[in-house]
Amino acid sequence: MFSTSNELVVPTSRAKLVTLVVGSVAFVVAGAWMLTNAEGEGWFIGTVGVATVTFFGACGAYAMFRIARPTPAVVINLQGIVDNASAVSVGFIRWDEIDQLREYRFQNQVFLGIVPRNLDAILARQPAWKRSAIRANLRLGAAPVNIPQAVLPMRVSDLLHEINVRFRRDSDA
Repeated sequence: MFSTSNELVVPTSRAKLVTLVVGSVAFVVAGAWMLTNAEGEGWFIGTVGVATVTFFGACGAYAMFRIARPTPAVVINLQGIVDNASAVSVGFIRWDEIDQLREYRFQNQVFLGIVPRNLDAILARQPAWKRSAIRANLRLGAAPVNIPQAVLPMRVSDLLHEINVRFRRDSDA
């Protein structure tokens, strides 16, 4: 982690990315096995195999891309937060656009949730596929902007503490 008084740069955890690649490969192999054995098992096993290979193949490819081209997961400074923690990251969000920062648990994972004051303004800056993914997350009960602890080299609670102490002094969030 790189830190100055005016900026906190939180790298993506390479060890966690490598674990994601290994896990994705295991699931792709399992999905491919389902596909090769689906002939006598019916359409359901084949469909699950295709979905498994597609989803975990994409996850593994994204993790390999992030290993090959490392970028910080999060950059926090006096202007705001740069979210680059996932494939659905939203980029830069100014402090005046943020209504709430909170740690929460969703499907047994810990996240730093960012609730913007005007979600439509944030969505307008995103490509259509990200807007759809963010809206899908909202329907599931997740925060609009999510930074997963799974890619951070620190706990979300520690990151939130650093943000509140160093960058949100004049804020009620």
